[in-house]
Amino acid sequence: MLPYVYYRKAADKYPNSTHVGDNFSTPKNGSCAAGAKVGEGGCTWKHQAAVRMIYYPNLMAAGWNASLARDTPTDDSGSRHNIAAMDTAWDNLGSLVSPRCCGC
Repeated sequence: MLPYVYYRKAADKYPNSTHVGDNFSTPKNGSCAAGAKVGEGGCTWKHQAAVRMIYYPNLMAAGWNASLARDTPTDDSGSRHNIAAMDTAWDNLGSLVSPRCCGC
């Protein structure tokens, strides 16, 4: 939701707020072992055939600003900058990964 980190308390809706997407984090320590189901042994995620990952260095190369966005209800430019960087990282993804071979 934009403005990002401006509102400090959870609510169903905020004035001047806009849903712009979702971010997911997949830390290495949470990865499931081959053949394990999510939840087994404390793992929280696993690779699927259709999944593509954008790693932090790829975000940084695409122009991501790692400092905390200082958005306000009238200025969400910090978050909009990072949204554009995320779009660039996705656009560049084809050159960053090789095709997965599933079932071969």
